[in-house]
Amino acid sequence: MIARSTIDIHAHILTDETMKLLAKISPRVAPIMTDIGHNSAAVMEINGKVMQKPVPRGLWDVEWRLREMDENDVDIQLLLPATQTFYYEEEAKLAAACAALQNEPAFSVAVLDIGMDGNGREADMTIAALLQERGTPFVFLTGMGSDDARARKFPEAPLVDKPFQGGELLAAVRRALRQR
Repeated sequence: MIARSTIDIHAHILTDETMKLLAKISPRVAPIMTDIGHNSAAVMEINGKVMQKPVPRGLWDVEWRLREMDENDVDIQLLLPATQTFYYEEEAKLAAACAALQNEPAFSVAVLDIGMDGNGREADMTIAALLQERGTPFVFLTGMGSDDARARKFPEAPLVDKPFQGGELLAAVRRALRQR
C-alpha cells in the first residue's frame, strides 16, 4: 500500500520574529496583532489600519500551526510571506527592505513550477540559478517530464512530472534535502 501525504501548498506565515524585524526597519509599517480571543484569532493592523480581521493564529504562532498540522494530518506546508506585508503602497526603498527581510528566512528546500511565470521570461530558471548559488536544494515541477530542456540545465534537481501524486512530490523533496 502506498503511504499518502498531505501537502498544503498555499500557506502564509508572518512570525513574531519577522514582525519585530519589520518594526526595526520602520515602526510605522510593523504589523500589530491584537488577540480577539475568538477561535484563536487576532486583528492585524499596519500603520493604524485594520488589514485583516480575523487573522488565524497559525499565521504567526508557529507552535499553534504545527499542532493544527498534526491535528489535520498535514505533513508539509509550503510557506509564503503574508500578502498584507508586501507594502506596494510604500516608498520603493522601504518596500524592498521589507520584502528582502521576509524572503531571507532560511528554508530547507524550494519547489519551482517550470514555466508558470506565463510570459516566457524564464524567471523560474533565474530563481533556480540563485538557489543553486546559495546552496539551497530545489525540486522542479513540469508538464514535460525529462524532455524539459530547462530542467536539464540543473541535473541535480529532482524532477516531478505533472500531474503528480503527493507522495511523488514528497519523495522528490526528500531527495533534494539529502543533497544538502
